[in-house]
Amino acid sequence: MTESIPDPVPATLRLLGAELRRARRARGWTLRDLAERLPVDISRASVAGYEYGTQQCTVQRLIEICDALAVSAPRLLARVFTHSDTEIDLRTLAGHEPGDHDAGDFGELGPLRRWARATLDHNPAATGTARLDAASFHALATLCGITPADLAGRLHQYRPRSAARTPVTGPLHPPGPPSAARGESRS
Repeated sequence: MTESIPDPVPATLRLLGAELRRARRARGWTLRDLAERLPVDISRASVAGYEYGTQQCTVQRLIEICDALAVSAPRLLARVFTHSDTEIDLRTLAGHEPGDHDAGDFGELGPLRRWARATLDHNPAATGTARLDAASFHALATLCGITPADLAGRLHQYRPRSAARTPVTGPLHPPGPPSAARGESRS
């Protein structure tokens, strides 16, 4: 059975939306507050669509929103793309050698740590690095119960020290049985 590759556009839109929502909330604004501060007539529902990644906005609209929020559009986009393709050191994240399950938890990163352990245990010949695409990154942030922006900040310390490492290959799925993570049944 051929596994489909997730479309990175929806994940990137969700990451962009999460950044917009974070900036709006940092100002203490509601969706209506932001919509009223834009130079064009835009509904609260449209702003919500941008924030949840269900509606695309033009570059011009993004700039207008960023201007209203007093945030730099290039910096906001840089944060989005910083965690849309992230390489992590699984051994450091797991905090152990494969097979050792006695290490403590990382609080909110516990699910990600368990995924790193399982990945290393099932692929002991791997070099210990993995590249998270935008869809996987967003799914892991959701699984950990934090925003993609928060996950990016926390994973910074788990980036590989050497760019010469070969990443773990294959699709990346959240912790748990692969079939359950994708909502598939094993038949």
